[in-house]
Amino acid sequence: MKTTWMMMVTKRKKKKKKKTKTTKRTNNKKTTITNNKNKNKVIINRDTYQKASQAALRRTSHVRKFVYSTLTALNKRPKKGDKKKVLNGLEVGAVTTEFCCQSPSWIRFRSIDLNSQHPKIEKRDFFALKVREDEFDCILNSMVLNCVAQPEDRGEMLLRMAKMLKKECGVLFITIPRRCVENNPFCSMDIFNECLKACNLSVLLTKLSPKIAFWVCEKKENVLNAQKQNLREKKAFQKASHFSVSFYRDATNEK
Repeated sequence: MKTTWMMMVTKRKKKKKKKTKTTKRTNNKKTTITNNKNKNKVIINRDTYQKASQAALRRTSHVRKFVYSTLTALNKRPKKGDKKKVLNGLEVGAVTTEFCCQSPSWIRFRSIDLNSQHPKIEKRDFFALKVREDEFDCILNSMVLNCVAQPEDRGEMLLRMAKMLKKECGVLFITIPRRCVENNPFCSMDIFNECLKACNLSVLLTKLSPKIAFWVCEKKENVLNAQKQNLREKKAFQKASHFSVSFYRDATNEK
């Protein structure tokens, strides 16, 4: 009897270990999750990914506090008596409405993203924006530069943002993962600082959290053209797995 009972328990355990498949819907689109003992496969769509990013950003409100406190410390915040002065800001790659809808009265943000998840966030490609000199007092680029595929496009993004900033007072906030500038043969903290300098941006502050690197920059002069500096990075696009920035665009790659 004991042997028969043990065999029945063993069969039940084997049935539980069989592959299970569950399907659920997200925004009327199927999301399939397959579980197995030795293999876990998760297929999610873009909307699900951006919702996960929104949830993560809600847990990191320190970025918003850091931006406002830094602007105040740099004396960029208008005085209380100056009601006519409102800072003009641009948020690139907005995932939440924390800046465009929840900003204080002394600053107004225009938030854009390629795949907007909120009506207050403008669906727009940053590279399609018309570059107007000295347009913004503040530009936010949080975890966006590292998502740009090509080093040449990252260089173009830095140059475009530098041109959009107001001279002598415009402030640029950049955050990227620390791994982009650590243990990377093509880009380090010093090399990235040189990239910013090539765009006539002066680094006012750098900050490192356990996983994120912060830069606060100020525009010192007008940005004329893409300077062919930082030539060390010309070979960087050969290694797609490494983060790098380049201001050199090979004509053969444009075809």
